[in-house]
Amino acid sequence: MAAKPESKAADAQAEGGKKRGKGLLLGLIAAIVLGGGGGAGWYFTRPAPKADGEAATPAKPAEAVFVNLEPFTVNLADEGGERLAQVAVVLELGTKESQLTLTKQLPVVRNSLLLLISSQQSKTLLSLDGKLALADEIAIRTGTALGWHPEEPEEDEAEEDKPQAKKVGSKRTVRKKPRRAPVPNPVVAVHFSQLLVQ
Repeated sequence: MAAKPESKAADAQAEGGKKRGKGLLLGLIAAIVLGGGGGAGWYFTRPAPKADGEAATPAKPAEAVFVNLEPFTVNLADEGGERLAQVAVVLELGTKESQLTLTKQLPVVRNSLLLLISSQQSKTLLSLDGKLALADEIAIRTGTALGWHPEEPEEDEAEEDKPQAKKVGSKRTVRKKPRRAPVPNPVVAVHFSQLLVQ
């Protein structure tokens, strides 16, 4: 018995509907998986919430300010005084306010650095450790000229570290002095653009 043409068309339509249904189901599953992955990625990389429940905005890092100092040419402290050093320094400052202060204090800074570099010996400046030590000292001296005070132990630090006793009635209570948080040096780094020893 031959199949009716109408039933063949109905069978083909039913078969096409099944295929379309499977494709739709697979597309829906793929969308759910991708959406879940995206949601998980957002959850694990979002900013940490603040204490009051608001999302924290990431702090924008301060933009560094670079200041080129005029090169120094000095006699070194070697015996005989015949060795010279040519040193060009780039100061990396933390804020634009530090740059303004540096501009006002530039003669003081240059004098301090001139005396520092001229007190060096050639063998020190030729070594990596010597160069790094010089950069550290330049940062300290420049920061000091800009009004920064390095945290140094006080003379009676031992006394300061001891708890202070205070009489309350017949009992003694112990109270410690609060320590101030150290203020960072306005000179973030010292870079040499030239360091030549002759």
